Amino acid sequence: MDAFRELKILVELDLSHNNVSDLPAKTFEGNERLQTLDLSHNRISQLRAYQVRFRQKAFQKPFL
Repeated sequence: MDAFRELKILVELDLSHNNVSDLPAKTFEGNERLQTLDLSHNRISQLRAYQVRFRQKAFQKPFL
C-alpha cells in the first residue's frame, strides 16, 4: 500500500472506523511531519515498529 507514503506535508491522518485489520510494513514511510495517526475503532490489535516508522520527534502515539 503506497497511498500514504512520502506525503511530506501530511500532519494528521484519521483512519478511524475503516475496518482496517493490518498495515503493511512502511505504510507511512517518508511522512516526516505526521504527528497524529488515528486508527481507533479498527480491527488492529497491535502495531509493530516496522509497520510505522516516523522521523518526526514530535510524533504522538497512534490511537488504537
